[in-house]
Amino acid sequence: MRMPGRLDRRLAVAVLLGFAASGIALVAWQSQVSRVESDAQWQAQSLDLARYVVQRHAQRLADGAAARRPDTLADIGMYITLIHPSLEAYLVTAEGVIVSHTLPGPGPARARIDLAPVRALLAEHDVAAGARAVQLPVYGEDPRVAQGRNLVSVAPVGSDAWLYLILRGKQAAQVAAQGEGRVWQAAGVAVLTLALLLGVATTVAIQRQVTRRLRQLAAELARFRATDGAVPAQPMAGDEIDQLRADAQALQRRVEQQFRQLEDSDRQRRELISNISHDLHTPLANVRGWLDTLLISGERLSPQERERHLRTAARHCAGLGRRVAELFELASLDSARAVAHPETFCMADLLSDVVQAHQLGAKQAGIALGMSPQSDLGAVVVADVALIERVLNNLVDNALRHTARGGRVELTVCSQGETVVVRVADNGCGIAQADLPHVFERYWTTRHIGAASSDTAATPSHHRGVSAGLGLAIARRIVELHGGRISVVSSEQAGSEFSFWLPMRVQPV
Repeated sequence: MRMPGRLDRRLAVAVLLGFAASGIALVAWQSQVSRVESDAQWQAQSLDLARYVVQRHAQRLADGAAARRPDTLADIGMYITLIHPSLEAYLVTAEGVIVSHTLPGPGPARARIDLAPVRALLAEHDVAAGARAVQLPVYGEDPRVAQGRNLVSVAPVGSDAWLYLILRGKQAAQVAAQGEGRVWQAAGVAVLTLALLLGVATTVAIQRQVTRRLRQLAAELARFRATDGAVPAQPMAGDEIDQLRADAQALQRRVEQQFRQLEDSDRQRRELISNISHDLHTPLANVRGWLDTLLISGERLSPQERERHLRTAARHCAGLGRRVAELFELASLDSARAVAHPETFCMADLLSDVVQAHQLGAKQAGIALGMSPQSDLGAVVVADVALIERVLNNLVDNALRHTARGGRVELTVCSQGETVVVRVADNGCGIAQADLPHVFERYWTTRHIGAASSDTAATPSHHRGVSAGLGLAIARRIVELHGGRISVVSSEQAGSEFSFWLPMRVQPV
């Protein structure tokens, strides 16, 4: 038989079966105790019956025993039946050989009985009431059956014979069996009812004390997996422990995945430190080189050469300052205290300001920079103007540095439902497909020649294609801080298009 699935139900069934088995055993024990007590009382009341019969028919019994006549009890059988219908009488020798009996039909099943178990009953006739020499009931062999014992009453007949009375004959045994069957039936119904009630009560108790906590733990694990972004586990067959085991295995897999992510993040962090050290070391070394040149060869240099050396050192110092500022800015955006100060403004106006700010550098590089004529000039958003301007500056500067002379960088703004979409597109070198998933990672670097770089500092031509991932990482963090999202679409040698979405609010008229 298959047990129910839930643990509380399985335990309840087990407890129910246990109660039923215990109840049946208790009823059997109680029935046995009651039967022994009843036999003891019956034997105590009927103990003198054999002596009474012997006293009434002493001579006839003595003569029959001495002559070994089988019909000795035939004349007094009716008398014995009148005393009690269940009595069965046997005249036996001192050795236990049956001489005569009152049984109808074929007679007894054995010709001799063992008198040793009942010899102690002879002493009962000489002991005062309440001070018995033996503990009743005392059972003797039943001659009517080949194997069996029954209540007896015995009395000596002369010196070499006994009158042996079976107190519970065949008729009494049949009546007792019927009564015992009814008792067992009633007791069985009572025990099963009690076991059912106790099983129900136990089910409730177990559910409240044991399985409730298991289900709570399983539910907490499921909620943790849901909040952690894991796919919810499919319901499985089994009880709460099986479900908890499945959730624990899923959690273990999730923890292992997170450990791998932490290891990867730690690797990227070490690479970031290495790259930042390189990026900081390079301008510092350049500044020191130009200054050392001025100190060593200052008198031999012309004023124009000294000015050029100083301007070059100043440019490297400015680049170093921008890189340090970016690191501080990214750390500030990642902190829990980073907040935006939103206000309503026209996105097209902000794009126009950014285009004007980069127009001179674009002309010097021979790149066409402007806004798309399809832009929505009336699109407004609720955002932090300074932070969104930082995003646009990073994207435009990134596009200009990776677009060749004669190329084009175009900015577009449009409305989509409750959001405003801004796109910065170029026809530069593009980004490799393998690098696209990583361009917004702050620790990511690429050595792919021609790949887009998120470094917003002026990067020497020999170092182009190597990035610490700060500019685009800052842009993504700012957009996410506003509840928006940012993405990129690109192909190698075909250009890139960066897009970000911000919530839109229409100004009241």
